Amino acid sequence: MSQEHTLFPEFGATAPNLDQNLQLEETVPSTDTQAAPKHESKEAEKPEEQHQEEVYDDDRYAPDEPIFAGGPLGREINEWKEKYGDLYFTPFDDGPYIWRKLARPEYRKFINDKTLDTLDREELITHAILLYPALTLEQIKNDAAGRASILSEQGMAKSAFVANSAPIKL
Repeated sequence: MSQEHTLFPEFGATAPNLDQNLQLEETVPSTDTQAAPKHESKEAEKPEEQHQEEVYDDDRYAPDEPIFAGGPLGREINEWKEKYGDLYFTPFDDGPYIWRKLARPEYRKFINDKTLDTLDREELITHAILLYPALTLEQIKNDAAGRASILSEQGMAKSAFVANSAPIKL
């Protein structure tokens, strides 16, 4: 009984059903000396493939077609990638937001401005990194209350303000 739930239908991203995850756990070999019963399933044959992060390649999109209904053209995505490097999208109920990493000089500018409070910084960071939809700073300030916080936090994380692991002693 393997079902998939659509996370973001425009991109075709899916996640396995919880029943499938439970089935995978049952197929892990036991460390006991007694042989555990083996379950035959396609999911158990390649568990490493199910846990890989999905990456979207430039080759997937036609240059003159939107990457999803009403979205930016494939050409725009390629131009942004060339200019900014890695791009990311965050799905919200009203559609995806495409953004880039924050550059160090941009960050320095926001931190050095002592007239800004935390919310102002979040809105300015979101305005700096947001590529799609193209929103003015005023639109970001009047948007859903948590969106600027989420996008600025994710942007900071992908801009190396969050370590991938705890420090390792040498």
